[in-house]
Amino acid sequence: MQVTAGKLTSDKDTVAVVDAIATVDKSGNNWAISLVNRHPFENVDCTVIMGDKPLNGKYKATILAGDSLTLPGTLSRSAKTGKTGAI
Repeated sequence: MQVTAGKLTSDKDTVAVVDAIATVDKSGNNWAISLVNRHPFENVDCTVIMGDKPLNGKYKATILAGDSLTLPGTLSRSAKTGKTGAI
């Protein structure tokens, strides 16, 4: 799997704006992919390539989002989670 997206830059340092990890079952047919947008303020576009083919179309997705980058969920205040949709 290859993921292409922009970078965040601070002074001379850069970091990928999208982190990605993937796992596949023993048959090689069922993949689970996690994409994390590290940009503090904006939605970002990325391209995912599996083998030599771009991942195009609609796929089942679970979107996890919090109210703030620095405010984790607690027992009395949970982060927004579990929005299900298509990407």
